Amino acid sequence: MNDFDVDAVLSGTVEDITAKLADLTAEQRKALHNAEKAKGEGARVTLLDAIHRVDEAAVTPPVMAGAGATGDAAKPADAEKPSHDASKAPAPKKPAAAKAPAAKKPTAAKTRGAAPKDATVLSIDGEAGDLTPLLEYHEAALVVLADVAGKPIEGWPALEFPSDAFERAPAGVVLKEAIDMGIDLPRGDVSSAWLVVGNKPMAVSRLSMPLTAGGGRKAQFPANSRRFRTDG
Repeated sequence: MNDFDVDAVLSGTVEDITAKLADLTAEQRKALHNAEKAKGEGARVTLLDAIHRVDEAAVTPPVMAGAGATGDAAKPADAEKPSHDASKAPAPKKPAAAKAPAAKKPTAAKTRGAAPKDATVLSIDGEAGDLTPLLEYHEAALVVLADVAGKPIEGWPALEFPSDAFERAPAGVVLKEAIDMGIDLPRGDVSSAWLVVGNKPMAVSRLSMPLTAGGGRKAQFPANSRRFRTDG
């Protein structure tokens, strides 16, 4: 990346830069993102959003363990990043009411919540989109993995993350930590991941195609690979 001129690339229009993003490395796109974001109020949000979309396409679907990946795809996601293994979470408990799981207060050691066994279909209601409690009031959030119908996958616990595990992004936030789906989980097809704050689904990260995990198959969403959008 020594010969990559960030300023020269950013001098172009959003359309010109966007056309080049797919040909750049992840490191080069990150350099462009950081330089543009450093402009503060002058940053071009459409460009930042385009960079996020290309990054998401580069990591979806997640790397499957034992899939024979080579090169960078075979390397484990950021070894220094903590990850949450859903297979080691407490056993799921049946809720008194059919609601999305409630967020717990963050603690020094990250805890895991229990996903409802018979939850209603998750959806973002009219009041959603305000992530202030998560980002400014340091309220913890739950990540719930759901099937194509938007229902939490049966037998899969929700994962709790503290506010500092998220970073603001256009139209939502990016989860900076990895999510591991262990082989001990019941088999499930993941089509979306929901961000639940204050017992309300606030944002969603959708997959381009279902990901099968559990039932003897292990999978992972690498750190910084899931962006939760408040616009659905």
